Formats: sequence, C-alpha cells, structure tokens
Amino acid sequence: KKFGSLMGGIHDLKTSSIYHSQNLWDASMANSIAQFHKKNKNAMVLHLCGKFHCEERLGTVSQLARINPRINSFVIVAIAEKEFAALTTDQQSALADVVIITPGKNEASN
Repeated sequence: KKFGSLMGGIHDLKTSSIYHSQNLWDASMANSIAQFHKKNKNAMVLHLCGKFHCEERLGTVSQLARINPRINSFVIVAIAEKEFAALTTDQQSALADVVIITPGKNEASN
C-alpha cells in the first residue's frame, strides 16, 4: 500500500514493473547480507540505502527477516524536519529504531 501511494496511487502492484524491480532490489540486497552473515557470523554489517528501502522495517529489512529471521536488524533513518513534522505521532514512532532529523533542503536554493 505504501509503495502504491508513493507512486501516485498504483492499485495493481501485481502488474507494476516498478514495484517488482524495487522488490527485486530489496531481495537482492537482503540476500547479499544473509550470504555474508553465513560466512561471517560475528561481523556487523552496515547497509546504507535510501530510507524507503528500510523505514518501518519494510523493504530490505523485511526481505532479510524473511530469508533469515535470526539476523538482528537495527534501522536508522534520516529525514528532513518538515517531512518528519508532517507525519502523525504513530508514523514517526514506526519509522526506525533511531530517527535523525535533518534541516532538509534550503528553500532559497531551489
């Protein structure tokens, strides 16, 4: 639902090539992390991605949990202050384990 809303109201995600390509990206990254974890049990992995691929523990995080639910994930999201302020309290709380609020883009520089 979240992806469909972001993409302008796509309702039939089953036929959306954009949705499938993003899903493949998340699954591929999660698989790479899981494969690395198999060989390096005590290593910590830092995976950097756009917030849409991890916020609310969706995207790469949910794919990794599907592949190997024993791997612990800790999600950090950076978000512009105006964007954060526009969210409900529940949405803010659900974003990540840690949320970094940034000043965002300077309006004068647009």
